[in-house]
Order: sequence, then structure tokens, then C-alpha cells
Amino acid sequence: MVHEFQHSKLWAPWRTDPRPLGGLLQGVYAFLGVADTWRALAARPALGDLAMREFAEAREQVDVALGELTGAGALTPAGEVFVDGLRTAADALLAEPLPKPGGAGSPDHHGP
Repeated sequence: MVHEFQHSKLWAPWRTDPRPLGGLLQGVYAFLGVADTWRALAARPALGDLAMREFAEAREQVDVALGELTGAGALTPAGEVFVDGLRTAADALLAEPLPKPGGAGSPDHHGP
């Protein structure tokens, strides 16, 4: 639901073949919201482990896709400003500590 709500804020045609730049931008925006939602859900005991795994995966996907966007060299000046804002938000999520494997609960920084 969060994913689809994020899509409603920006529009791009989704396709089954490789995403055009606009589709990739929209996907980054949507999955940034998804990652943040999983981060928040990690505080709920019943969802903690699942939420942290999903959070870790979503933020990594956002990080990789942002690299593709910035490396494409095809953003407009306004697009570059927008992607810079997305990068700032993604970096904040990447700075969040993750529990070490095995459930020890101690933080393990996972970032760029």
C-alpha cells in the first residue's frame, strides 16, 4: 500500500522491459518510502526480524538505483536537485544500524 501511495505522488509509465529514467526515478522514490516504513515497523515485536530484513533489502535497492540515476548523466537540473534530496534521505536510512546476524541485537552499520 505504501509503495502504491508513493507512486501516486509521481507519475511514470511502468513497463515490463528495462525502466526508462523516469520509471527508475519513480521506483527510487517509492522504495525509499517502503524502506522507511519497514524501518518504523521494526519497532513492533511481532514484525522486528522480518521488518529489519525488508528494511535492509529495500534501502540497498534504493542505494543501487540512486547510483544508476546519478551515473546516467541524463537528469535535468531540477531532477538533480530532487535526486540529491533522495540521496540525503537514503543516506540517513543507510546510516541506521542493523542487528548482527544471529539475533545478537548489537548494531552493525550497513552503509555506503
